[in-house]
Amino acid sequence: MKKYIAIYVLIFTLLGCEEGFDPKLELQNKYVMTSIIGSYNNPQFTQNRRVIRLTKLYDVEGFNPEVNTEDPSVKGAIVDFYHNNQKYGAEEATQSRTDTSRYKGDEVVYKSPVLDIRPADLIKVNCQTPDGTVLRGESRVPRSQIFEYSYPFNRGITTNINRFLWGNSWIISWRRSEGILYFPKLYLNYRVETSDSTNESKSVVIPTKYIMTNGQEEAVVPNYSTESSIEYTFDALDTIMARISAGDPNKG
Repeated sequence: MKKYIAIYVLIFTLLGCEEGFDPKLELQNKYVMTSIIGSYNNPQFTQNRRVIRLTKLYDVEGFNPEVNTEDPSVKGAIVDFYHNNQKYGAEEATQSRTDTSRYKGDEVVYKSPVLDIRPADLIKVNCQTPDGTVLRGESRVPRSQIFEYSYPFNRGITTNINRFLWGNSWIISWRRSEGILYFPKLYLNYRVETSDSTNESKSVVIPTKYIMTNGQEEAVVPNYSTESSIEYTFDALDTIMARISAGDPNKG
């Protein structure tokens, strides 16, 4: 199982609230800085592994922020990136958007150098906006994990085990770190033979369990968690296997 590490350096703007709640306050000149830094062996962040985004608060007519089409990105900031207390400048750049439903054209971002980010490294980001506002954030990369399993499956995963002894679920555990969000996902990679006798590679996320909702079976897919384990029912494994091979006589 590959391990992916993402560092989220976030600075939140906190607004005080008195007894009389008003969903819209007077717009304040404040900013939000976010940074996602991928680990050294993380192909998931090939493009965005060193991107720092700086945006500004905005107002809209009504209460739906999704109606805003004016890009809140901030240009001209001075952004410094620190890796284990070594200072690097982050260059302003543009890149294509993956989602153009609201904002058109390229987005403005700040990119740190391509660095060898490893477990236990210290990451800091300092930013000074064009009007002199200073934002700071820091995080430490989670240490490498050693996974433990409620059943070892030394010869491949199967649900044909003694459940009286081992229970009805497969539990994967790891060492928990304070203040870290985990995004656990278990994938099943498989191949399907096509009509021209070639193999097509496919992948599916395995749910932790299935529940009945309004008479329909619904998959429960894990979201983020601060816990130190995740549990997959053997019934869910059986169900996902049955679904991907439905109508296929070759169950291999």
